[in-house]
Amino acid sequence: PLSRISNNLPDRNIICPNVVGRTEALDHLWRWLPDDLSHVKVLAGEGGIGKSSIAYEFANQVSLLGRQAFNQVIWLSAKKRQFRPLTNSYTEIAETHYGAYDELLDRICDFLAITDIECSESTRNKKLRLIKHGFEIIPSLVVVDDIDSLEEAEQRQALELGFILSGTKTKLLLTTRN
Repeated sequence: PLSRISNNLPDRNIICPNVVGRTEALDHLWRWLPDDLSHVKVLAGEGGIGKSSIAYEFANQVSLLGRQAFNQVIWLSAKKRQFRPLTNSYTEIAETHYGAYDELLDRICDFLAITDIECSESTRNKKLRLIKHGFEIIPSLVVVDDIDSLEEAEQRQALELGFILSGTKTKLLLTTRN
């Protein structure tokens, strides 16, 4: 049996009970992984087209097959509900990880053995340095779902988070409708 790397992926049934097709998008993401010059990828498009499903399926595959590249897979979402295209309905999501950029940084700290005190007492720049150092030690695939829930300026900051990852083996995958 395959052993998974550490992850906090939600139950598949919450995000994508069935992933049909999408091999081209998934292949593209697998080709991105070894690129040491690209640390951030964005899945963008209209709501309900499967961005979260693609991100989830990729994260799930990495959790099974990515042992040589990563120590963990981190799934962080701002979504309060998930669209179900088969029933044209929404399902409430029990756990939301962030609602603002600083909350996103705090949740990332939780996965990098950065203490609550270190995280809460740090300026944003110090927190970003702690996060970068943490990702140098613990290479990770980080999926940040639904960044368009953030204010526009905070969306740019979330994207810029990928740039501070240069020099690490960590990858950041974002989903957005923008």
